[in-house]
Amino acid sequence: MRAARTPADGRGRLDLPRTAAGPLAGDTVGGAAARMLPPYLPYPGTDPTRPAAVRVAEVPRRSRRRAGTRRKVRPRDPLRGARVAWALLRVAMGLIFLWVFADRLAGLGRPVAASQAWLNGGSPTRGYLSAADGPFAELFHAMAGRPYADWLFMIGMAGVGVALLLGIGLRLAAVCGAVLMALIYLAGLPVESNPFLDQHIVYALVLIALALSHAGDTLGLGAWWSRTRLVRALPVLR
Repeated sequence: MRAARTPADGRGRLDLPRTAAGPLAGDTVGGAAARMLPPYLPYPGTDPTRPAAVRVAEVPRRSRRRAGTRRKVRPRDPLRGARVAWALLRVAMGLIFLWVFADRLAGLGRPVAASQAWLNGGSPTRGYLSAADGPFAELFHAMAGRPYADWLFMIGMAGVGVALLLGIGLRLAAVCGAVLMALIYLAGLPVESNPFLDQHIVYALVLIALALSHAGDTLGLGAWWSRTRLVRALPVLR
């Protein structure tokens, strides 16, 4: 066994004696080594002047999604339009309550004049309750213009309006608003345009429906509000 110089590049190559069959043992060893190494590296025991083998084309990576399967599509919510409509109704009701509060407070002229505003010494309840004419007229006449009646009316209007506008505390707002609408309804009896029904009863029913349908979760802060520690401890504030 001897190391010989190749005249082409001067590199050493291992020459093995011939076997009985005749072929060089180095050819056999080189062939086995060529099969073990990557095709683009020079083979030991072979002529380095030979052209390198052609690389095998890279197999493209398999996509994460299995072949033959479709990408999952989120189903369309059929009630999304209804939720948006309830949310818009909630905002509209909140603006109605807040306008009544602002008009009674500062006298914006629709319908309260500036001279009758609460800030200018007027009473938010005197004009309406003193004109009550029905089975509960005496009760409402005694309440007209009283400080507690004025404060309860204004706080109720502002609180219900803010709750509706933000979408938080709708249960409590529905109860307070429905009671307030019922008192105003009783003070306005008898109803002129209908035997027994007017807009105040409709407002009370709408408030209850808004609270039961979780209308504050859409276009509001209801979803966040329901996860707070306060609401978890007191679900009535939901």
